[in-house]
Amino acid sequence: MPGRFHDNADRDFAYRVKTTPERVKQTSEAIRERSVQRHLDKQTALAAFEIQAKEAIDPTGVPSTLYVSYLNYCREIWKKSNTYGGAVLKNETDALIAKWKARQLDEDILKKLRFELINVRE
Repeated sequence: MPGRFHDNADRDFAYRVKTTPERVKQTSEAIRERSVQRHLDKQTALAAFEIQAKEAIDPTGVPSTLYVSYLNYCREIWKKSNTYGGAVLKNETDALIAKWKARQLDEDILKKLRFELINVRE
């Protein structure tokens, strides 16, 4: 049988070794500081983006009952802009616009926000 393990007993032994509390703790401690810093950086960037989003939403005159929905849309396009670029980003955000339009948000405002926040044109 090809591969590292020959039978189930080998797999079981390897699993028990890699999940010992000491080993798990050692691995977690080794990556914790970097993970915390990456999380902090992303949260800082998201907070700054949310301020921009609020500044972009305010002049559109959206009803206060829909304000949170528009802000959630903005958060979603922010996430997509951190993952994709170019034509793929446009396609992904087009899908988001269709999703939020189905939830009774104004398509023109959604497209305006997309352009102002992540600079994606129609």
